[in-house]
Amino acid sequence: MCGIVGYIGAQQAQDILLDGLSRLEYRGYDSAGIAVMDGGVIRLSKAKGRLANLAARVASNPLPGTIGIGHTRWATHGEPNDINAHPHTDMKGHIAVVHNGIIENYEELRTQLKAKGCVFVSETDTEVIAHLLHTLYDGDMLSTILHAQTMLEGSYALCVLNAEAPDTLYCTRKDSPLVVGLSDGAQYVGSDIPALIRHTRTVELLDEREVAVLTRSGVRVYDHFGNERALKPIHVDWDVEAAEKGGYAHFMLKEIHEEPAALKKTFSAHVDAEKMAIRPGAFPISAEEANSLRTLTIVACGTAYHAGVVGKYVIEKLARLPVVVDVASEFRYRNPILGAGDCFLAISQSGETADTLAAMREAERLGAKVMALTNVVGSSIARTAGDCVMYTYAGPEIAVASTKAYITQVEMMVLLAIDLGVKRGHLTESVASELLRQMADIPALAACEEEKLHKLWEGLGYYSRVRNLQKAARIVCEQYGGQLPADYDALRALPGIGDYTAGAIASISFGLAVPAVDGNVLRVFSRLYNDPGVITEPVVKRAFTARVMEHQSPEKAGDYNQALMELGALVCVPNGAPLCEQCPLASLCEARRAGTALELPHKAAPKARRIEPVTVVLAEDAEERFLLQQRPQKGLLAGLWQPLLWEDEALSAEEVCARLEALGLACEGIEPLPAAKHIFSHIEWRMSGYSVCVGSAEAPAGCVWASREQLQNEYTLPGAFKAYKKKLGL
Repeated sequence: MCGIVGYIGAQQAQDILLDGLSRLEYRGYDSAGIAVMDGGVIRLSKAKGRLANLAARVASNPLPGTIGIGHTRWATHGEPNDINAHPHTDMKGHIAVVHNGIIENYEELRTQLKAKGCVFVSETDTEVIAHLLHTLYDGDMLSTILHAQTMLEGSYALCVLNAEAPDTLYCTRKDSPLVVGLSDGAQYVGSDIPALIRHTRTVELLDEREVAVLTRSGVRVYDHFGNERALKPIHVDWDVEAAEKGGYAHFMLKEIHEEPAALKKTFSAHVDAEKMAIRPGAFPISAEEANSLRTLTIVACGTAYHAGVVGKYVIEKLARLPVVVDVASEFRYRNPILGAGDCFLAISQSGETADTLAAMREAERLGAKVMALTNVVGSSIARTAGDCVMYTYAGPEIAVASTKAYITQVEMMVLLAIDLGVKRGHLTESVASELLRQMADIPALAACEEEKLHKLWEGLGYYSRVRNLQKAARIVCEQYGGQLPADYDALRALPGIGDYTAGAIASISFGLAVPAVDGNVLRVFSRLYNDPGVITEPVVKRAFTARVMEHQSPEKAGDYNQALMELGALVCVPNGAPLCEQCPLASLCEARRAGTALELPHKAAPKARRIEPVTVVLAEDAEERFLLQQRPQKGLLAGLWQPLLWEDEALSAEEVCARLEALGLACEGIEPLPAAKHIFSHIEWRMSGYSVCVGSAEAPAGCVWASREQLQNEYTLPGAFKAYKKKLGL
């Protein structure tokens, strides 16, 4: 991933190019460069490393001119250095090119061009393009670019300067993002909208292999056959502030703080708050289509993939529709089984993810209904989906690690699940309305009835967490006006929040200099100091925490804590050899020097798990209702509903019938259930049981009769009984 900018107008290009690159630096840190043309002469300035190095260089040696291109690089071919930095030129310096993407046949082209006398100075695939344009040049750069496209294999977004056309800028794209910005007397190009937003909110989006010709008076767009088409400009509703840091130390921190607003905007765009119902037409699938679907396949990359995994769980639960989640880069190569009656959903924040776009086209070819979820209006994925596109309203996300984009994608998965659930007849409108109401905000969480909250949490386990979540929400509403307090001790005092969670929130969200020590951090420091201490012992953990704080910068506490957590999760990994060659602390690591890294950290031996026999009874009455029993309000699965059962007992059929008769229930038929087991942290249930017909009878004390609809919508059945849910109609 690299960043591209281009400009033609009346102002000096240098400053505009540098400003645009500063908004795209997240796309590449390895090097940066600009090319500016003045009077038919193209001048270049390039620098290894961050954009600041280039800015310093041109400050002392300015490049005059009102037309130019720029690039910030994430290296793919050739090491990061001044020579491999873009822009690249032909041998005469008459053609300059910046490129985002990968030319897959560059070695073949390089050999052919060398045979024609071209001399290469870099190791990049991009330099091939500059020489290719030179050798193909026929006096018309538009036709030359169209000709070159037929020879280039792979992905590319290109901006081109030609010394023989000193008042024209050319750009084109294939499988890589590129946006043209339109204004009076000046035109702009960028890999992403934030690069242009300071200058214009009117943009033209190029389709595959289209070529845009930019002059000061306007823009003309041609298809890959050379036919001009009419412009189709769109308006971007982001403001400048949305694409800037706004006083935050970095974009990620800013975007974390923007999550509530992004969630509310996405929610209100799809939900009628007065009726508390999904807006008609909010999701591009009719009730008829929803009921005829066989499967839904969700395809995405990276963070968006994980949003899809959440989507699988909630869609299968609420809409009873089988869902497959696939990594986009693998989808095309597994010979997917899709066709009429199947639905395909692509998820991409940018709407330009190449693998996801390719997967969409394959799904189209196979005849599936293709939908998309993206954050960028007019993106390639949005245009491919046509009328079947859904949007998050997260605004620009600059940080590489996704925050608000991910959480709004998850939100959309829940909303889609509710919509499909209603259309497929598995959710009543009243239940759907209640689910939507519970999504609204912290006050809604605080006010939610406990049973409803348990139902929303069903299947996730650790039900004490959701109780603490609600208790914390109520305290936040009562004491802090519905906003989390920017205070470590106040956060630590909230139910369910321990040292680590309080430290993570306080340091990352509020910039407080406090520790956030999880298992990943303990593992890093155990190896760094080659410390044999048992990290599960409180005194050892306190000592490690003190060491962590010795190195923390008060000004960047959140960055430091997050970096340590990521280091442990991705490099100093558990359950296998740490990736020492990738570790920035490798030279300081005492365990690496001692060869003890695989032995660390030391943990206390786990407590022996108690094996407990359990007899489960699915008692069904004449009205096809099942008997549910509420557990005690304290202890394991406190207050939750379960089938009738006896713990620490393995009962025979005769014993079960006798127990039921003692409860006033007559056995009219009994069949054994398959054996199952469920592991809690300290107990393992070995379950056996029976399905029993008991006729008509009053529910015993502490029990209720529940219909299948009530089981789906009202009563919470813990995951321990997963093996029996199908029998219960779940």
